[in-house]
Amino acid sequence: MKEHGEVGTKRVLQDVGWAILFLAVVVFVLRPGIKWMVKHIPETSQKKDMCFYLVILAFMLSPPITKQFHLHAKFGPFILGLVVPDGPPLGSDLVEKLDPIISGFFLPIFATTCGIRVDPSSFKKISTFLFNQSIGAVVTVVVKFGVSLALAMFCKMPMRDSLALAFVMISKGKVEIGYYSSMSDSMVISKPHYAFLIYMSTLIAIIVPILVKWLYDPSRKYLCFQKRTIMNSKPNQELRMLGCVHVPGNVNSIINLLNVCCPTRESVTVDV
Repeated sequence: MKEHGEVGTKRVLQDVGWAILFLAVVVFVLRPGIKWMVKHIPETSQKKDMCFYLVILAFMLSPPITKQFHLHAKFGPFILGLVVPDGPPLGSDLVEKLDPIISGFFLPIFATTCGIRVDPSSFKKISTFLFNQSIGAVVTVVVKFGVSLALAMFCKMPMRDSLALAFVMISKGKVEIGYYSSMSDSMVISKPHYAFLIYMSTLIAIIVPILVKWLYDPSRKYLCFQKRTIMNSKPNQELRMLGCVHVPGNVNSIINLLNVCCPTRESVTVDV
């Protein structure tokens, strides 16, 4: 028994060591290399396409390479996605070329296959284990919502914004569904448990966007700018106007417009 415990401890330490080595390679080798490559990519050339294909090849090779470091294969593409810098010239090019086929074709197929695998009749075989796991999943969501709400209120965020943030934090999407599917394939969770998690994720994905839209409206911060017009201004109130000159012929037109809006000489200020 003692020998088995020592073997297990040694294996855990080895896995931790491989994980630390993997992170070190990513941080000190892979990320600086990609930054150097992005920095030296010309705007329009065959080298830009070559860098794009190299990144795609790295994504395809990342799962088996990640397994060599005793990590789950899904961590490889995820970590590589974090390493690749966003924006032009590489990040935006990847999104422009890959997002249509991924979001418009593969993602709907993936979500459909995950839904097809759900067997509603499996709930007839509810066991104590499934009941306990379901209660645990609900408690986890409630605790995560409460902690997120408490932290947001501790940082003195408004109540509506705190609730919106808490709902966003408990939302689940394609990443969680992918993990549920993988655990079901590995027989880590049973079919009833998998069905419950998929139904729960779907329910949260339907309710959370509605609640967040009701609680938080980003456009409301710009409402004060909607009434900054001549018609809505009070008499003798300051009205700031910005005029852009594209060609020299626009100068006289802009001055005439300012004179019409502010007929007194004292209230007209033209900065050249």
